[in-house]
Amino acid sequence: MSKLVVGLATNSLSRSLQDNLDRRWAAKRLAAEDGYLVSIPRDATVDRLRHTWAEAAAGWRSEQRACLDLAGCSFSDVAGPAYLISKMVERHRLGLNTRVRLPEQPEMINFLREINFLEAMTVATETSLPQLLTTQSLYRLTRVDSCLNRPAVDRRPTLPFNIFPFKVLQLGSSTRHAPAVRYAADWLSKHVVAALDRDLAGHGAQVARLVILETLIRASIGHDMRTAVVAAHYGLRRADRAYLQIAFWWDEAGDRSTQAAAADLLELVFERPQEVLAALPHTPAALRDAWQLPSNPTVLASAVIDIFGGQLDAYGADTHLALVCDRGEGSDVSALPPTLTYEQSNGGAVLGDLVVVTLPLND
Repeated sequence: MSKLVVGLATNSLSRSLQDNLDRRWAAKRLAAEDGYLVSIPRDATVDRLRHTWAEAAAGWRSEQRACLDLAGCSFSDVAGPAYLISKMVERHRLGLNTRVRLPEQPEMINFLREINFLEAMTVATETSLPQLLTTQSLYRLTRVDSCLNRPAVDRRPTLPFNIFPFKVLQLGSSTRHAPAVRYAADWLSKHVVAALDRDLAGHGAQVARLVILETLIRASIGHDMRTAVVAAHYGLRRADRAYLQIAFWWDEAGDRSTQAAAADLLELVFERPQEVLAALPHTPAALRDAWQLPSNPTVLASAVIDIFGGQLDAYGADTHLALVCDRGEGSDVSALPPTLTYEQSNGGAVLGDLVVVTLPLND
């Protein structure tokens, strides 16, 4: 009996020592892997991420080795991770090597797993998980059990889940919109439509038809093939209200000028984008009544604003367009005209287009 106890203690001690050696070895490898380091801020929203890349843009597009450091970040939505996928694809297109260091908080690792972030990034960048993650991060995923336990999540009572995880779609004229139609069909299931009917200002089925399908089809028009990712967060909390947030990103073959990017983004909002572009002030500004510009809104923009009373954000190159429903407290969805804001940043450019739809949920 005593030999058995000693043997178990020795084996336990050996495993402990081996784990410590593994961690030290991983730390040494990590230091060698880092290269150009881009540290992601704690609040990893799209606006904060664009500011981060405004400071790191030159090295991100030129350094042969780089590390995307998520160690201290805290994601609160799916738009931030979608932006990060676009930046990883950007370096992949340039033939540059990039590693990702996962967040220190197990809850954040669980969140990235829940939204299918890692798988979507490996597919979009055509890499494997061992090629994508730093050695230490890969070690944590495969060896540390605490990182694999899902925490309790505050969910909306109308759905058994609150995340529509990232899906990678191949869009283009050659696909005849089949991937877009299949993805939109997921939102037409009986329990999803029932939940959206209860929680949104408009009919739940209109989310699939007028928001998701309309966006994905517009992304595929005029292109033989392009990669897109899409995810949604149902019950996203901001201040004292919950929202449905849907994030889309699709790639672009090359760099675009600011004017070309602005015209592409305006196509999402207006039927005659060139006429609207010509009517906009030369200096970026906020236009109080967007529907008075010389064009009718698109089906997508009208649905987001007039039906659901939400917000449409579109990012491309260094341009950001925001269409916001100026609904006052207690007023109807269409009581006030929407505001169109557009601005350019000195860095933080998005490869392709990132579109974020945010729809308020009923209390």
